[in-house]
Amino acid sequence: MKIIFSANSYVHLYKLRLEVIKRLISEGHEIIAVGANDEYKEKIENEGIKCLSINISPNSTNVFSDLKLLINYITIYRKIKPDAIFHSTIKPNIYGSIASRILKIKTVNNISGLGTVFFKENIIKSLVIKLYQFSQKKVFRIFFQNKYDMELFKQMKICSYGQARKIPGSGINIDKFHSKKFKKFKRNNNFEFTYIGRLVKEKGIYEFIDAAQLIIKKYQNVDFKIIGDFDENNNSSISKTVLEKVVNENNNIIHTSYVDDVRQSIVNSDCIVLPSWREGLSNILLESCSLETPVITCNTPGCKDVVIHQYNGLLCSPKNVLDLSIKMEEMIKLPNNKRTKLGKNGRERVGKNFSIDKVFDNYKDVLKAD
Repeated sequence: MKIIFSANSYVHLYKLRLEVIKRLISEGHEIIAVGANDEYKEKIENEGIKCLSINISPNSTNVFSDLKLLINYITIYRKIKPDAIFHSTIKPNIYGSIASRILKIKTVNNISGLGTVFFKENIIKSLVIKLYQFSQKKVFRIFFQNKYDMELFKQMKICSYGQARKIPGSGINIDKFHSKKFKKFKRNNNFEFTYIGRLVKEKGIYEFIDAAQLIIKKYQNVDFKIIGDFDENNNSSISKTVLEKVVNENNNIIHTSYVDDVRQSIVNSDCIVLPSWREGLSNILLESCSLETPVITCNTPGCKDVVIHQYNGLLCSPKNVLDLSIKMEEMIKLPNNKRTKLGKNGRERVGKNFSIDKVFDNYKDVLKAD
């Protein structure tokens, strides 16, 4: 079959869909990647995958820009004539689906998260809901990564019960994410908490920084590492000036740019912290658990699906700096053998419930279904 994978960026496809794409290629399918041009296009092409770039502005609300995007999708999809299309991220899920509906192409959408627009009560959110309701009517299947997003879309009449399927996230290759392949390297003997992700408020970056400053007042031997890049096009992004001020004023808070392979950073850390307000199904939590590193995250959809409190990590209340700092202190005080047990439980849980094999089975099944 000729199959398109479309997202708002090649980086999304590379980090979250590449494993599935490569497995489909090994089974004889032809794959074309469609996304906004970025530095990951070359990396995908180096895997032997054809790429067709499309001009997408994920955070733009310009009607004419979106209309042009829709026309672009129609043009590309008509030219390729795929047997099936897999969309991810909001604009491809909406405008790509309208294009595939016009061209009568089998379409499967992946709701890997609601996006920042769903955190606000305004006319933009109302418009996005209306666009979703219209665009998803003829979509063959809609993959959800947690039951909360799936039920929300049903309640909002965006999708039907027959369309919706819950899948175990983007999937983790537990052989690739195995702690035995790495040795732990630390710059000192301090306890290290690490935040890995986009530096936007919905991911809890401000809560992480504020909780870190509370802990630093009580403990001298605790470090806080932030791994992630600024997003100047996103109003939710923390500013470079604000973060640099925090780092300059606190020797125990360190910031580094994001790297493709974060496995060593996860292994080096004593605890990964993701105070996210909501996720589809957090990949960084899955990766951390697979690498047997304990985690602290929020009791929110897409996070609590991965973490069972006091079994493979700790859950805190969302947007609650004090509770996050309390959970951090609890993690610091845990005996080493109990933290080790949290890590081992995490790997076992990921292997049983969130492996890439389970995710790939869903893709194979939907391609066979009529």
